[in-house]
Amino acid sequence: MKAAAELEPKSSQERVTARPLDWADWLLCPAVLLRVTILLTFLVYLRTITFDWVFDDHLQVTMNPWLASWGSLKQIFTLHSWAFTDYEVPAKFYRPLYLVWLLVNNQLFHGIPGWFHLAGVFLHLGAVYLAYLTARRLLHDSTTAAIAALLFALHPSKVESVAWVAGLTEVLLAVFFFGTVLAYLRWVQEPLPQNRWLIVSAACFVGALFSKETAVLAPVLIAGHYWITGRRNLREFAKLMVPYVGVGLVYWVIRLSVMHGVAQLSGRLSLTKTLFTMPVALWWYIGHTVWPFGLSLYYPEMIVRDASVTRFVLPALGLVTLAALYAWFARNSSTAKLMGIWFFLTILPPVGAVLLLQPHDRYLYLPSFAFGVVVAMLLGRLSTGPRAVAVVVIALGFAAGTFVTSGYWEDDLHIFERALVKAPDNMSVRSLLGGLLVDNGQKERAFAIMLDGYRQHPDSVNLSFAIAQLYQSQDDHSDARNFYEHTLSLDADQRVKALCYLGLGAMSQSEKNLPDAEMQYRKAIELSPGSAGFHQSLATVLRAQGKSAEAEQEFEKEKQIRLSRTRNF
Repeated sequence: MKAAAELEPKSSQERVTARPLDWADWLLCPAVLLRVTILLTFLVYLRTITFDWVFDDHLQVTMNPWLASWGSLKQIFTLHSWAFTDYEVPAKFYRPLYLVWLLVNNQLFHGIPGWFHLAGVFLHLGAVYLAYLTARRLLHDSTTAAIAALLFALHPSKVESVAWVAGLTEVLLAVFFFGTVLAYLRWVQEPLPQNRWLIVSAACFVGALFSKETAVLAPVLIAGHYWITGRRNLREFAKLMVPYVGVGLVYWVIRLSVMHGVAQLSGRLSLTKTLFTMPVALWWYIGHTVWPFGLSLYYPEMIVRDASVTRFVLPALGLVTLAALYAWFARNSSTAKLMGIWFFLTILPPVGAVLLLQPHDRYLYLPSFAFGVVVAMLLGRLSTGPRAVAVVVIALGFAAGTFVTSGYWEDDLHIFERALVKAPDNMSVRSLLGGLLVDNGQKERAFAIMLDGYRQHPDSVNLSFAIAQLYQSQDDHSDARNFYEHTLSLDADQRVKALCYLGLGAMSQSEKNLPDAEMQYRKAIELSPGSAGFHQSLATVLRAQGKSAEAEQEFEKEKQIRLSRTRNF
C-alpha cells in the first residue's frame, strides 16, 4: 500500500534535465555522497586511535576479569554488567552483548586502547550505512537518504558514543535497532510479504535488547509506522506484533531473574521533581540536536523542584507549541510523522530518568537520525545547486565540531578540565577532577578546586565525601573526620553513608582505637551488608581484639560475598 508522501522529496533523477553534469550533480549522486560520508567520518574519528582509556573504561575494561577468557560468557549472560567488580557503582544494568563486544575486542587486541577505538569507529560506520538503508526505505529517494546518513554520521553529539569505549553501548544498540526497523520495512513493503524478514527483524530486536534495555521501544515505533501509513488489517498487525511481544517477554523474564528487579539504581527518583524537570530536559536535548557545538561530558545539574514560570510553565508551553508546529509540518507526510515519533520515543528514556542520569550527549545517538531525515527532507525542496551548497556547509560544520569535540576525549584530564569549564557548579565534576589531580601529583590544585566548590555548595554530598577521602589520603585525620561527619549529616544515600563509616573505621584502626573502629565498621555493614571488604575490615579488628570466633564468622561472610561477586570463577 502506498503511503501519503507529498512532503517526501522528488527523486533526484526526476530533477535532472538535459543540462551538463556539474559539481552539484556529482556530489548529490547517492554513491558519491555515501562514499564521501564514510571517508569523512573515518578521517574525523581517526585521531581517536591515539586516545587512552577514560572514565568508566578503567573499571569496565582494564579491571574487568571477564574479558580475559571466553569462559566468562556464562557470567556475562547470567549476571548484571557490573557484577565482576567489588566497587560500588551508582547504577547496575544488564547489557550482555556490549560485554561480549568488549570480550571479542580484548581477545583480538590484548587490551591496547587504540584498537578498541578503531573497532568503535568501524562499528559507527556500520551504523551509518544501516541508517542510510533505513532512510532510503522510508524516503524512497537515495540522494535524500544519503544526505540524512551524512548528517547522522557527522553530528557532533556522536563523539561521546564513538570516542569513548564505554559509550559504545549506544552505537551497538543503534546497529541492532536499525536492523530491526530495516527488516520490518522490507517485510511490510514487499508486494507479497516474506516472513523471513519478520524473523530477521525479531532476531535484530533480540540483539538490540541485549545491547541496551531502551530497545524495548522499537516495536512501538514499528506499530506507529504500520498505522500512520494507512494500514488497518488487524490480523496482519497481530501477526506483526507477535514476534516482538514474544521476544520482549522472554527478555524481561531473563532480566528480572538476573537483576532481581527491573534495574538497580542507587539514586533517588522523585516523581514530582522528574515531572517538573522533564520540559527543561527535553528542550536541552532539542537544543543539542539542532546546535551540537560546545559539548562536554558533564553539564550543570538539571533539577527543577517546583512549577516555576520560567523553569516549568514556559518550557512546557513551548513544547506544546513546537509539537503543534511539527504536527502541521508533518500533516501530509508519513515519514515526517514517523520521525517525530522516532525522536520522541528514543529520547524519552533519558528525559524520564533525568534526575538519575543527568543530560548526556550520547543519548542523542538514535534521536539524531530523525533530525537528519527531517533536515534532508527540507533540503530536498531546494534546487540542485543550493542543495549541494547547503550539504557542503553543514557537513564541514559538523565535521569541524566533531573533530574539536573529540579532542576532549584524549584522556581523563582533558575530559574533566573541559567539564569544569562547562559546569563549574557541578560538584561531581570538581570531585572527579580533584581525585585525578591527586593521582597526578597536583594535590594543591586538587584541594583548591574542591574547597572552592565546597564554599559555594557545602551541601554537596559528592564533594564533601571526596574532600574527606582526600584529607584521609594525606593522613589528616582531623579534617577527614570533620568532612566524613558532615557528609553523614547531609541527605546522602546508604551507599555513601556506609563508605563514610568505613573511612572513619579505617582511621580509628590506624590510630589503634580498635573499639571505635569496630563500632564504625559495624555501622558500615548495617547500611551495606553485601559490600566487599566491609566484613574483612571488621574481622581484622575483631581478631586484633582477641575476638577470634566473631572474626572467623566475619571472614566467612566476606568469603561468601566475594564468591558471589564471581571474581574468581
